[in-house]
Amino acid sequence: SSDGRFIYYASNEADGFQIWRRPVDGSAAERLTTNGGFAPMESPDGRWIYYSRGASGTGLYRMPVNGGPEESVLPSLQGPLWGNWT
Repeated sequence: SSDGRFIYYASNEADGFQIWRRPVDGSAAERLTTNGGFAPMESPDGRWIYYSRGASGTGLYRMPVNGGPEESVLPSLQGPLWGNWT
């Protein structure tokens, strides 16, 4: 994260790949997504997490770093292009 407090990552430990964040102090991870997520990246202002669905889904999405509903940002991003955005 931009403030150095969290590490964002994708893991398939529950319900397929989802976005998680873990505090750098080693405390418990928090699951952020429920509809799938891959390749998370925090926005420069630290307000949003952007992510794709990976090779199995389409679109680029975002959600507030402190939780909340996801928003579609680029619905036309094809699954095989999941890593072609910044």
